[in-house]
Order: sequence, then structure tokens, then C-alpha cells
Amino acid sequence: MLDNIGLNVIVQLLVRQLPAVLAVTKDKDSELSDTDSGCGSTQSESDKNSNNGKAAMELDAQPGSTAEGDIVDPGYGLYRINNYVDARDPTMAAWFEAQVVNITRSSKSGVGNDSEVDPASVPEEDIVYHLKYEDYPESGIVQLCGGSVRARARTVLKWNELEVGQLVRVNYNIDEPEERGFWYDAEIQKKRDTRTIKEIYAKVLLGQSGDFLSDCKILFVDEIYKIEAPGTASPLPSESPKKRQKGPECKQCRDDPKKKKRQCACHLCGGKQDPLKQIMCDECDMACHIYCLNPQLPKIPEQDDWYCPDCRLDTSEVVLAGEKLKESKKKAKMASASSQSQRDWGKGMACVGRTRECTIVPSNHYGPIPGVPVGTSWKYRVQVSEAGVHRPHVAGISGRCNDGSYSLVLAGGYEDDVDNGTEFTYTESGGRDLSGNKRTSEQSCDQKLTNMNRALALNCNAPIND
Repeated sequence: MLDNIGLNVIVQLLVRQLPAVLAVTKDKDSELSDTDSGCGSTQSESDKNSNNGKAAMELDAQPGSTAEGDIVDPGYGLYRINNYVDARDPTMAAWFEAQVVNITRSSKSGVGNDSEVDPASVPEEDIVYHLKYEDYPESGIVQLCGGSVRARARTVLKWNELEVGQLVRVNYNIDEPEERGFWYDAEIQKKRDTRTIKEIYAKVLLGQSGDFLSDCKILFVDEIYKIEAPGTASPLPSESPKKRQKGPECKQCRDDPKKKKRQCACHLCGGKQDPLKQIMCDECDMACHIYCLNPQLPKIPEQDDWYCPDCRLDTSEVVLAGEKLKESKKKAKMASASSQSQRDWGKGMACVGRTRECTIVPSNHYGPIPGVPVGTSWKYRVQVSEAGVHRPHVAGISGRCNDGSYSLVLAGGYEDDVDNGTEFTYTESGGRDLSGNKRTSEQSCDQKLTNMNRALALNCNAPIND
């Protein structure tokens, strides 16, 4: 029968549904060989391989199971395994495209995942979706509750379909409003339509906590998506929805393959050709063509760690056992080698990165931080950022020009600053000529009511006067 089936022949298959429990535990009798169990006949290796292949084919053919065949769709919840959905990141409140890989019940429901229950009786808030982000595979499998999972937004709304008060999905950059950012839920506040201008202003919602950014200008008015109704059938893997556009990886060349940029291509020639012949340095993360190096490499090295000529350690500067400390050749070329400054630069902590991030409150939080009493002191400035009291590492004003200022640092950096303890006079940012690689200088011009200055002005109980 099978001899008559060749390539490209259309056949009809009957797919048998397997039981929910796929992993069958072997008992002691089944672990015995044919001889030990008293069976007179033996099974050949070819028959065993044939049976194993048949079992694997049945597992792969089962609807709702993964490629490994060890996860079966439980039947409850609004979405199924392998459905494409939108997942809301709990820390950023933005929506990312993901795929469901497993569905379980929360431990708070009091019912084990192995217990048999009516799928229709399981509330959505007790369901945990195991998701895999499509653009961030390094995040692994994340678990989100039902309220943070929606059907994939895939319907682009036309201009005449947008109305004031409508809840939509928009692309917005919180930190740099003039650039492409992440996808958020937003409520349309104003719609301006003239002969030459089409503008949308919206209230961007930041998660379920009720935080929002008001009066945000949406740049990409032709990429506003409809929010699908809960439980709307998401496309299956064979019908992968069109991915939403995101910002370019390189802001300088906008991912243009014809432009040469050393920041996103070969660090030596700037070309983007021959990506398979580029090797990345494990220190500076810059890629180089193997034929651009001096000397050239015949092929990609097999060792795990590779360093470019700028980052490769100079063995002549290594101090061996019993030798005296040598004067570094690289340090002699640095400006600090001849500087007479006596300033304390914080023992290397001025440019250190955060080791953790405050998630107790959002980044646009006003008021005290829970768990941080008044009078708390820190040794380094970065610890203040980690505690969420003042997020920026260097800037003295933390805020957004369309939302207000959240915190200030009184450093006495301006000659007009006055700190009397119970009240203070704070000089805003700007008004200095910092050309010539200077960090500080005297006041030389008037400040402008923009950026952080405008954010600070929004906190005042008075209307803004530009």
C-alpha cells in the first residue's frame, strides 16, 4: 500500500486525538525485556524504530500541542496555544508581540493544574499564559496573567474612523517624543484636520495602575491600530499576522543598507556587505570584516572570545610575578596623565551603571517613595537612581516637558542657587556656554522655557507664559 505513494501525491489522513496525558509512566512489568517477562517472541530493532516514528507522527499531528508534543491545550482561557497575541510588559506598560506556548492556572485559584475542571468555569484572572516574545528571544518564556494578554492588534484604522474618546493602540516614545517608540494604549483627546496637517493628540495609558501621559502628539497617524475585542480568535501559526513596524536598529543610518556607518556595520570600513564574514569583539561589541583586519584573518576564529586590535591586551604591559609596576603606555597618552586637577571624581562611580531598577512606582511617579523615609542618605549618586528617588544619573531635573518634574537635585551648581533649608531658590538648566569640552562655566545667556525647564514650570500653580 505504501509503495504506491510517491512525492506530490494527494492523500487523505485521519488524525486521531490523543488523550490529555501524553507521558505514560512505565510500570515494572513493562520495563522487563521479552525474555524476562516470559514472552516467547522478540521485537526487532526495525519494528521498534517504526513504532517510535509512528508515535512521533501522532504527537505532531495533534491539534493544540507544541512541536515537542509534551504540552496540550487545557481548553480554558480566551486564547489557545500557538495563538499570536499582544503581551503587556509589567514594568514598561507597553505592548509587545508574542506567541502563547503554554496555559496554566494560577496558584491563587486554589485548584491544581492536574485537577479536572470545567474549562468554562475558570475565570480569566486565574489563568497564566506562558509567552515567548517574538522580537526578544533572549527573554525566554515569560508568564503573564490574563489581564495582560490580548488578541494581536492587526487592523489599521483609517483617518475617518478615528474619533475623540476612542481607545486605540499607538506608537509613542516616552523619553524622546520625536522618535519612534513602543506601542501603548491611548485615548484620543484631540483630532486636528486641515488642508496640510493631520494631527492626533492622545492620553497615553501606562498600565493598569491608572498612570497616564496627557496631551501627547502621535507622530504616526497612519499606524493607529484598533484594539481587538477580548477573546477574538487570533491567527494560527500558518496565518502569521503582519508585524507592526518598530524603530530602526541604527538611528544614524536608519538601517539603510547603502549607507556606510561604523557604528552598525564594519567598524573599520563601515560597509554592511558580507555579514557572515564579520566578527564581533567581545569587549567593545563592534563588528569587523575578517579581511579588513591587519593582519587579515583567513576565516572566523573558532575560539569563543575574540578581541579587536583596539581592545586586545598588550602583553608588554602585563606585570609578571616579581616585577615592579610598569608605566602604562596607554595611560601616558591620556589627558589625565598630565592633569593637575585635584578634584575627587567619585572613585570611578561617576559613570557606573545601575545594577537594579526601582519597580515599586513608575518612572513618572509624584510624591514619596514607599519604603524610603525622609532623611535617607546614600553614598553614591547611582544609588539614589536605583531607589527611584531621582532617576537620572547626571541631570539635576527629572521630568518630562509635557508632564512635569518629579524630583530635583540641589547641588549648588549655579551662582544664583540659594538653599536655606526650609526653602530654596533653584536655577534651572541652560544658559551656559559649554563649548570646548567644558562641564561647568559661568552664566552667559538667558535660559529658555523648554525641555526640563518647561517640565519644572508645569509644577507651579500658575499658567505657562512662554
